[in-house]
Amino acid sequence: MSLPDQPSHLVTHVLITDHVVARLLRVIGPQRHRVVEQEELLEQPTHRHEEARRDEQHFAIRIAQQLQSWHRAGALSNLILVAEPHLLGALRKHLPADLRALLSRGINGDYVHANQQHILRLIESSAPA
Repeated sequence: MSLPDQPSHLVTHVLITDHVVARLLRVIGPQRHRVVEQEELLEQPTHRHEEARRDEQHFAIRIAQQLQSWHRAGALSNLILVAEPHLLGALRKHLPADLRALLSRGINGDYVHANQQHILRLIESSAPA
């Protein structure tokens, strides 16, 4: 799938990542009829246990750069980041200001392999007040 030409107020983008895989998902539709679609998949080429922190930082930078590219193409809106705490912090650190402005919230946890229903419950249960 490819990213949409124009973001919509009914579209939320969710980036779910661990230290090896990042999935960009698009949640579309009104509250009771939401659908989750995977748009993009980024993978860390190699991961060596002894270089975990350095690899994690490089992957966070790569993800931030790719998000910036999509944003410049006008394809991102209402961004939610989902990652383990250390990686979530690294991602926030490397996001440029214009992307941070799109960030509605961050969710701690490893949900990279979660199914559509679990992802919907996760983002609905963590909605800001």
